[in-house]
Amino acid sequence: MARFDANSADLENFISTNDDFWDDSKITSNFDFDLSFGDGSLKCEIDNEFDAEFLSLEPAKAEGVQNKPKNPVSSSASCAAPSKSGVQVMSSMFPDKNVPPLIAIAKVEKPKPALKPIVNRAADYSKKVSQNVTEKTADQKFLEEERCNLLLEEFSRSLFHSNPPKISLRPDEVVRKLSSSQKISDEVVLEVFRSLSQKRQLLEKACLHGDGNCITRIVLFLRKSLSDSVFRRLVQHYPIALNHLVVFYKASGDLQSLERLYKLFDRNSELLFLLLRKANNESNPNTKLAALQTIYNRIQSTTLDSKLKLIATQLDAELINESILLLDAQLRISTVNDTCEKKKTNLILLNYPLTSPITSHSVISTAYHCDFYHPNSSLGEVNNSDFIRKTFKLTEKQYQWPFITAKARLRQWAPIETALTQKSLFGIGIGNLGANRSSCAIGYDNLARVLVEQEAPADVIAKHLMQVRNVEERLSIASSVQCQLVFVMTYIEQRNRVELLRLKDRLTPGSKEMHELQKALENSSIKWKN
Repeated sequence: MARFDANSADLENFISTNDDFWDDSKITSNFDFDLSFGDGSLKCEIDNEFDAEFLSLEPAKAEGVQNKPKNPVSSSASCAAPSKSGVQVMSSMFPDKNVPPLIAIAKVEKPKPALKPIVNRAADYSKKVSQNVTEKTADQKFLEEERCNLLLEEFSRSLFHSNPPKISLRPDEVVRKLSSSQKISDEVVLEVFRSLSQKRQLLEKACLHGDGNCITRIVLFLRKSLSDSVFRRLVQHYPIALNHLVVFYKASGDLQSLERLYKLFDRNSELLFLLLRKANNESNPNTKLAALQTIYNRIQSTTLDSKLKLIATQLDAELINESILLLDAQLRISTVNDTCEKKKTNLILLNYPLTSPITSHSVISTAYHCDFYHPNSSLGEVNNSDFIRKTFKLTEKQYQWPFITAKARLRQWAPIETALTQKSLFGIGIGNLGANRSSCAIGYDNLARVLVEQEAPADVIAKHLMQVRNVEERLSIASSVQCQLVFVMTYIEQRNRVELLRLKDRLTPGSKEMHELQKALENSSIKWKN
């Protein structure tokens, strides 16, 4: 497509020079011409010869055109109407609104014969407009706009007629140009390929050549110029072209076009995940919830039109439903938080302000939020971790991690011990598991690490580690967290007096560990093994 920037000196120079450009050779094919004017452009599709009668139209003939369309075209020339009126388009050429728009044409010096009548008419009309300073009526303004449109169309048509671009109709040559430098590639006009057979050859040559940019540009041209059914029949035999189009839409962020493409080619799973990605990208949690509910309803509905229904596996449907339940619960918890902050009834929220909205948290993080910020909430309330545990069927390990971490941060050691001695996850206590043995699903090494990080007392750490039945494992964990009290209690349990005496040299005088060691050595009721 030939392009000229009317905002620079190139246009004037192009018109005034290069005598060989202004031959009267006829146009034998259909071409597109684009005369760009800053923000707007006028695109004319030229079919065979121009209409001589239209090109010689005088301004006087435009006086009675009130009932005609604003962009008149001849019967033998097809011209796409500009998106803006002639006055608006030409005005965008010049930032200075005090300069008459037609001066761009009127100031051309030494115009060639093909353009001389138009230049003269533009100059005369600009002179008349500048002299007439009286306030114009609506009809006068309309007539002025019509004349500008006519001059602009004639100018662009005559300019193109004088310099028709040389366009190749050979697919292999077009593909070669598209695969070459950016400058040569920009000069290629794909619109000359009209028939379906030509477009098929063009796509086939591009796929055989293998250049990604070339394939993308051609398949985009086909997408715009073909109907959905024809495009599908053609491109389904060239999966590489379809994949390039998918990648282009993803890279450009055109998710709407990508969704239509997935529907057209029945790529149900990719369509589903595309819609889920769009929903998850919503910044507003209420909008996100509505989008997820719409997707789930389109999956579950039995009365929905086939074009709107989504296909998903049972597992995918369950995951989407759980996401809806979680987001709904988080929104309700967020409402509770807002109320507590407003009324200042929750000291934990006041002392530990939220650093991120709860709607961005996972289910485990949500359970931690409930355990930490709402430890006194009643069973069954949405901000109670028991509600999260039951709704999402958390395992014992998934439940203990956030619970122990939250309680340790609050320095509430008793609830941790109670939780570890309850086997049931649903609040049905079965008592202690024999000799106060506890069950730690997260592992005693992780339990000890959490307690140490929250600076728990040594006796609390030792009490839990003493539940580890394997002595070597127990001492190994105690060594990793540097809990000497576990060594003291273990050697007392084993009645190993020799190891106690060795350990005594490494303990700090007056510490709790030293106190327990001295107390055991002085106890005459203990029967030592060595």
